[in-house]
Parts: sequence; structure tokens; C-alpha cells
Amino acid sequence: GPLGRLLLPMLASALVGVGFAAFFQFAPLLAERRGGLATGALYTIYGLGIIAARVLGGRLLDRWSIARTLALACALTAGGLGLLAPGGRPALAALAAALVAAGMGLSHPALLAHHAALLPAAPGRASAAFYMGFDLGIGLGSALLGVVLQLAGLGGLYAAAALLTLGALPLAPLLARQRAGGG
Repeated sequence: GPLGRLLLPMLASALVGVGFAAFFQFAPLLAERRGGLATGALYTIYGLGIIAARVLGGRLLDRWSIARTLALACALTAGGLGLLAPGGRPALAALAAALVAAGMGLSHPALLAHHAALLPAAPGRASAAFYMGFDLGIGLGSALLGVVLQLAGLGGLYAAAALLTLGALPLAPLLARQRAGGG
């Protein structure tokens, strides 16, 4: 049925949501434990970066396939999270925030549009399904990452978040086939 068609893109949205959670939920802890950039600076860089990604990426979203867009978005997000794993200079944290913003600025609208394309007669249900997947990724991802934090520290948390975000990569070609095949 229609909901079954949305399970795969919802999973991709959840995996991307984990990356979002890692950045937003744990940025205050990152700033507190590692010093360097304050939480407000990280959020400001992210905010400016996501605006830039949305302005500059809008046309790209219309030209590229979901597979290509999601692959780039996951690579950018995971790259940013990966830069946070070992720690380092404030400039690397600033670059990481910009990379996460660019990745989220591409993945979020691309996945939302993909959901809507799968259920063109029910855009409300389609967007609700996207947000359910994304929000489950944020919620469950935060809980999982909290456990990883206790077991492996802040570096382990960001490394795990990068790997989970990359988990959406093998789904990208499946989403493209799903869209091309009409289901």
C-alpha cells in the first residue's frame, strides 16, 4: 500500500535524522568538554550554512536525482560529524558545522520532495511520513548516541553518528529506482 512505499525513504530520513541529532543535541557538550567554539558560534555557523545550502542548492535539487543528492548530502554531513570525532582546533569545528549544514540543507528537502513524489495525491501524508522518519531518527538516535557517549566518549559518539548517517548511502540508489519505477 501507500505507506509501504514510504518505509524505505522513512528509513533514509531516520538515518539522516541521527546526524542532525548528533550535531544539535550534543553541540553544547562538545563546546563544554573541548572548549574552542562556543555552542552559539556552532549554531550560528550551522544557521548561516543551511541558509546558503538552501539558496544555492534549490536548483540542484530539481536537476539531480534523489540518489545523487542524498549521496552528496550524506557525505557532507558524515564528513562534518567525522571532523568532530577526534576533536581539534576551533577552525575544524567551524568547518564541521558548515559541512553538516550543507548536508542537511540538501538532504532534508530532497527527502521531503521524494516522499511527496511517491504520494502525489496525499502530500500531507507524505510530509507527515517524512517527518515521522526524521523525528524518529532524532529521538532514537539521541538515545543511542547517549549510550555511545557513555561507552566511547564524545569521539565515539561523533564517529557513530557519521557511520549511521552513511547508512543512508546504500538506500540512495534504491530510492532512485523506487521513484523511477513508480513504487
